[in-house]
Amino acid sequence: MGWEGWVVSGLVVMLVFGLARELASPPRLFMGAFVALAALSPTSPRFPAIGALLGAFGNEALATIAALFVLSAGVARARALARVAAWLGRPRTTAG
Repeated sequence: MGWEGWVVSGLVVMLVFGLARELASPPRLFMGAFVALAALSPTSPRFPAIGALLGAFGNEALATIAALFVLSAGVARARALARVAAWLGRPRTTAG
């Protein structure tokens, strides 16, 4: 494994450590890893090119998942599900 592999391995370890310890929000940690990879891109052909990194953000599945995160955050802040549950009322029995 060349130095590039060690750099990426260290970056992954730092990312997982930061996520486990909640050192920052996940978007900030992942954006930091993205910036680090983008900064290392010109130093070696083994690192993905900046265009390839940015191209990954154009993936349709990634955009869908990001939209679902935004939607779920909005539902949680608006307490929309609590309002629906209050409208439906409590169950009369809990026996299944």
